[in-house]
Amino acid sequence: MGVVITIFTLLIIMFRILDRWEKLALKNLEYKRYIDKERVFIGDPVRLTTEITNDKLLILPWIEVNANIPIEIDFKDQRVVVHNNKSEKIYKVVTSLLSFQRIKKHNTIFCKKRGYYSFNDVKMSVGDFFGFAVAEKEIHYPMKLIVYPEVKPLGQLIMPSKSIQGELSVRRWIIPDNISVIGAREYTPYDSFNTIDWKATARTSKLHVKKLDYTADPSIIILLNVQTSDIYWQNVNSELIEKGIDIAASIAHKAIDEKVDVGYSSNALFYGDNRDIFVKPSNGRKQKMIIFDALAKTSYLPIDSFDKFLSKNTRLIDKNNVIILIISHITYDLIKKINSMIKAGYYIKLILLDNSLKTEGLFKEVEIIYSYEFINDDK
Repeated sequence: MGVVITIFTLLIIMFRILDRWEKLALKNLEYKRYIDKERVFIGDPVRLTTEITNDKLLILPWIEVNANIPIEIDFKDQRVVVHNNKSEKIYKVVTSLLSFQRIKKHNTIFCKKRGYYSFNDVKMSVGDFFGFAVAEKEIHYPMKLIVYPEVKPLGQLIMPSKSIQGELSVRRWIIPDNISVIGAREYTPYDSFNTIDWKATARTSKLHVKKLDYTADPSIIILLNVQTSDIYWQNVNSELIEKGIDIAASIAHKAIDEKVDVGYSSNALFYGDNRDIFVKPSNGRKQKMIIFDALAKTSYLPIDSFDKFLSKNTRLIDKNNVIILIISHITYDLIKKINSMIKAGYYIKLILLDNSLKTEGLFKEVEIIYSYEFINDDK
């Protein structure tokens, strides 16, 4: 009789636990995850840690955690399943927890594509000993990983002027011997049209160029155009945009190494930001991080045509800045805008991501630089 009563009592306890399983199982059950670094370059390993704590007496025999991971993230030591939406993967952790136990699981992840990646949704399921009841919990656990573009030698990306020999120097190639005009001299075949002094030319009836002094600190502003067709939001060419980001990253990296102030902006939507990003020229390690953060967040989605972007942001650009426009598409309105900036006294260099672009109508003061059609990514 005593045995029957004991069994009956245990069954009552078991059914009560099962009836309240969801509340009991999820009580004092804590989930955490974190990475050892939030900013990396392409291919750099990142340590992902998943931590689950059962801070109560009740034993949890079966726990399954399914976390959504961006499709671009790869694991070196874990098999993952592609989600039905094909833009995410499912990272699964299955374990059990004794009373007041904590477990940690470590994995190594990496990413082969630059970008801004957010990890948000997690689903936790907790089962009982008998497989009768399952408690489920949706967890919004935001985490981000910023992957910087690869820095490549500029000589692999653009075709330098014939006057530049050996390794490209930002100071010699991009920065003119500026910025103060101290006179004029006669034009020679080695001078750029950018330096022609039209007033002196008109006065003497001979071509003259500006005589410049080194009185101002050199600085660069890089502006990337992600518009790849006449209608700015259509026919996105992601390969050209990535090429432009590589060039922008390499110029910024080299400029900062050479102690040249550099800034960056784009007409793109920036992932992870609720505002436009316009990084004014500066130097140093912090500036490099700010620019590379912006490059990582640069999307393929233009929020405006590039000519309108320039019109809106011209007021933020100092006339002592050398403006580098990196473009994969050019329109009549953009040519008009660039010419108007030249008339206003801005110094502009144009890097073409598509060397077949038509630039007729651009003032000769705009120096055009061509990019290599094929980039060798082999190291």
